[in-house]
Amino acid sequence: MSPTRAGDDHASTGRSPVVDGPMATSQPSWFGLVDDEPASVGLFAGLVFNRPIEQVLTYRVPERMAGQIRVGQRVRAPLGRGDKLAPGYCVRLDREPPDGLDPFRIKEVVELLDPLPLIDDRMLELSRWLAEYYACSWGQALDAVIPAGVKKHAGTRIGTFLVVPEETREALREPTTAPKLSVKQSAALEVLCRDDEPLTIADVARLAKCGPGPVQALLKQGLVHTVRRRLPIGFANPPASSSPAPPAERPAADSQPGLVLTAEQSTILEQIQPALDSGEFTPFLIHGVTGSGKTEVYLSAIERVVARGREAIVLVPEISLTPQTIRRFRRRFGRVAVLHSHLSDAERHRHWQSIAAGEIEVVVGVRSAVFAPARRLGLIVIDEEHEGTFKQETTPRYHARDVAVKRAQMEKIPILLGSATPSLETWRNADRGRYRRLSMPSRVGDRPMPEVQLIDLRHEKTPLGGLSESLRQAMAQALKDGGQVILLLNRRGFHTFVICPKCGGVVKCHSCDVAVTYHRSRHLLICHTCDAERACPPACPSCRATGLHYGGIGTERLEREVELAFPEYRSRRMDSDTMRSPGSHEQVLSAFKEGEIRILLGTQMIAKGLDFPDVTLVGVVNADTALHLPDFRAAERTFQLVAQVAGRTGRGDRPGRVLVQTYAPEHPAIQAAARHDYLAFVAGELPEREKYGVPPFGRLVRLIARGPEESAVFEYLQQMADALRSAAEPGVRVLGPAPAPILKIRNLFRFHIQLRCPSPRPLQVLAHNVPSKIPAPHGIELAIDVDPIHLL
Repeated sequence: MSPTRAGDDHASTGRSPVVDGPMATSQPSWFGLVDDEPASVGLFAGLVFNRPIEQVLTYRVPERMAGQIRVGQRVRAPLGRGDKLAPGYCVRLDREPPDGLDPFRIKEVVELLDPLPLIDDRMLELSRWLAEYYACSWGQALDAVIPAGVKKHAGTRIGTFLVVPEETREALREPTTAPKLSVKQSAALEVLCRDDEPLTIADVARLAKCGPGPVQALLKQGLVHTVRRRLPIGFANPPASSSPAPPAERPAADSQPGLVLTAEQSTILEQIQPALDSGEFTPFLIHGVTGSGKTEVYLSAIERVVARGREAIVLVPEISLTPQTIRRFRRRFGRVAVLHSHLSDAERHRHWQSIAAGEIEVVVGVRSAVFAPARRLGLIVIDEEHEGTFKQETTPRYHARDVAVKRAQMEKIPILLGSATPSLETWRNADRGRYRRLSMPSRVGDRPMPEVQLIDLRHEKTPLGGLSESLRQAMAQALKDGGQVILLLNRRGFHTFVICPKCGGVVKCHSCDVAVTYHRSRHLLICHTCDAERACPPACPSCRATGLHYGGIGTERLEREVELAFPEYRSRRMDSDTMRSPGSHEQVLSAFKEGEIRILLGTQMIAKGLDFPDVTLVGVVNADTALHLPDFRAAERTFQLVAQVAGRTGRGDRPGRVLVQTYAPEHPAIQAAARHDYLAFVAGELPEREKYGVPPFGRLVRLIARGPEESAVFEYLQQMADALRSAAEPGVRVLGPAPAPILKIRNLFRFHIQLRCPSPRPLQVLAHNVPSKIPAPHGIELAIDVDPIHLL
């Protein structure tokens, strides 16, 4: 006997938050009984699971749970042929079973997993939209909304505690009815009556200075009852991060009395203020050059929201969530929750509870913070909205920026999208009037943009290292003048490839179709795709010739070159290899801020979010690392990276300078970045995108299949492509199947199909309806990526 499907129940919620107009935000009928009171007896629950199951499945609620179950709670119920128990989410409660269903043949809910609902009706609505738009099941979407630490009740324990029932308290108030107790029993009962904290038998015995016997006697007489509760571990002394600071310790909102907004900042805030006052959905694009003071605009807008008793969510890329950024928010607001990937499950759970309880004013975090359970949300801010790390790479493959826009629309609040180099999708939305564009073209204090010089490596007598003579001389002069230097090279390792001079074969990973990278510190070849490690081979794996050539430059090799060239100046490297230990990121940046480190080199983690006034030179060692990848966004990413890192200099009283080494100085993206000319880049790139019908002039869905047998994966996707073409509406293009640019990862062969259409809805219909009808053969997995940002 299996759970009965209650029908698809899909609302028409597939429209995009980015390209399409507003959607109705009224309460949909599929929420069923959504109220603050427990549901009554005779109920049937609609459950969804973290499985690729589109339907809401109907289960019977046993009488013992009828007064406890609510929409938004997690439950455990039998699922599948083997009736294996699985956690599910209650999304609907009905007093009668769906038409035509025999209530006695419907399986029962087995267990409630949460005492209270984890999500409210607004988050249920957002998760439903997420499932529709990103072509996954509702249960998969809900599972992404709730952190793992919350689902596991991390940092809590279930214990047996003592409570004094009301009848005992009433009896104690009347001398004639007061029970006859020994001195120790009276002391124990007095402790329980006066202490509001949950207490165990051992706690009462300790506080009453007696043994457990008197407490056990109270239990036998029925004067005290036991209850089982889940409480934080060490609940008597909760950590400071999970509760607001005492009022005396909180920094005042105007803790920077000397701060005066620039004319540009004041103008921007004046234009945002009506939306903050009215509480209407208004998306703003704040396009401001690096150093224009966008962050201060965010902070001032948040202050105005918090002053009205509302809350704010601020999303930032992980690499921008620096200690400098965190301190800036905590100086301005007393109750800040910072959510990032290094938190433990227990910390995530405590933050979730604090946010849901209204104890947090500002949530600052990475991608998943968009789902923070703020109940009085008044503003959402997306800093560096163009960042690709806002896109989730596992199911559901959502884009946090677009989800944030949708959440702001549902909550009827303004949202600020800020960037010096906005994504072309966001820029196009502003062009079409869907977003309101606000410009900040000047730096704070009217400081000039740094001078950018292109170094053509084709004509440089470049040594075997990464620093051209021009860059070396510029570094020497900047350091001599007391400045600091930042060097960007977006490649880790010492040598980026190993090649055989005889046959020309490149040493690749055994499991991936990717060249391995040599890490000298560990004397290993490492695959940066699957992290596999192997010893350096003595001969070519293909032709067995000796004398392999190690080439290419990574940050490890650049670090050695800098140390040899400038031994009198302290330098440090920042990449994922060196920043693994807790606190290492903050230690290096603190030393750089104090001037102890004069040269900072690394990957893109040093390109954004840093504001150091003594940096007078930025060197881009190789601007071409991503320029020629087989991805239509390659030029856009190159422009953004060069423009962003160039903005790290010239932020103080001394002017800055940028040197960009490249083999393609004529490329429009590099030319525009050198002139700090975003508008010129847009003017050249948008016509190319429109010519080929790629975003932002069309919508894209990518289907990627992977499996251990190359031919089987191709045949499966060929069958899928035929079915998609048969079901596609006019205007939909089905491209492929074709090998993915990286054919093999972790011993799985990869092929992909691209679906293109001017509007999203036909693609979503295909993505939801067709793949479910063509089951993947054993060992083959299919992923559906709506609005993909990477095509490798």
